[in-house]
Amino acid sequence: MSIEIRPAKASDMELCAALYKEIYNTVYQGIVDSRLITSINQEDTVQRMRGDWLQPGGEFWIAEEVSEVGERTFLGFTSGLPSPEVLGAFWLEKLFLTEAARGKGLGRKLIEHMGRCAKTQGYGNRCLQGKRQCRADVPSSGGGADQRGVSGGNQPVPD
Repeated sequence: MSIEIRPAKASDMELCAALYKEIYNTVYQGIVDSRLITSINQEDTVQRMRGDWLQPGGEFWIAEEVSEVGERTFLGFTSGLPSPEVLGAFWLEKLFLTEAARGKGLGRKLIEHMGRCAKTQGYGNRCLQGKRQCRADVPSSGGGADQRGVSGGNQPVPD
C-alpha cells in the first residue's frame, strides 16, 4: 500500500465535509460554543468545502491510501489560499485527518506538500493557524486544524 496526495475533485467534497463535521462534533467539544457544533449540517458543510475548492488561487489536496489492487481509502485533506492578512504568504487554512491516518506523519506530509505548491506559485512564507494545542508546523492529535484557532505563525516554505 502507498499514500497518494492528489488534487481534490468535486466528488471529494462529501467525504471532506463528513470528516470536517465529525471532527467538529468530537474534537471541538468544549473548545467552541456548542451552538456552533450543533448547527453544522452536511449540506452546508459540503457547500463550504466547494467554496474552499473553488477559491481563486487556492489549493485543495486529498490524501488517500492506495492498495496494491488500486482500491483507494480516504485519509484526509488540506486546503489553503493566498493569505488575506500577510502579503506574499500562503495560508494553510484546513488540515483534517481521519482517525486511522493520525499519528503516522501524514499531517506533516500534507503541510510539506502544500508548502511546495505555494513555493511553485511564488510564495515565500506559509501561514499556519490551528487550535490551541497545535504548534505552528504540526497538526494537533485531534486530527483537524483550521483558521478559527488561536495559535499559529509564519513559516518559510519548505524546498
